Amino acid sequence: MLLSGPVAFFARAAILLVYLKLFGLSYDAMRWFVYAGLAFAFVAYWSSIPLAVVTVAPTKPGHSWLDSFTIGKGYLAAGYAVFQAAASVLIDLYIFVLPLPILLRMNLSLSKRLQLAALFGTALVAVAASILSLVYRTRGVKGDVGDTTWDQSWSFFAW
Repeated sequence: MLLSGPVAFFARAAILLVYLKLFGLSYDAMRWFVYAGLAFAFVAYWSSIPLAVVTVAPTKPGHSWLDSFTIGKGYLAAGYAVFQAAASVLIDLYIFVLPLPILLRMNLSLSKRLQLAALFGTALVAVAASILSLVYRTRGVKGDVGDTTWDQSWSFFAW
């Protein structure tokens, strides 16, 4: 939990920075959209570190790290996992939609524009994985699961 947020941030930030390199010099609006996406991703993902410290760190002398899960603080982390999954869906949709207006306005043949849209459209796989992760994390929080380990493995696989 401690490193999952920053890892997800750097994965999304790399794509947004590629967009900045490809389109940011020619389109001022794209530069600001990339910065806005980076700021939202930073807040959504890096906030997991202070939350992990609050929910996982022992609260009293003599308590172990495992005690924090058994004394009832785990609900904070579970709620945040749903928030982070929802933020992932939004960020992945944002990454998918962001270059499309520029790509479709390029002075290329229709087949080349469609090929570029298909290339950048591979982000839909990330959107589908984020939605899958959101579904399984929500099921885990609601308690609608038969096998928690199976559902949690799917939620992190789709992360």
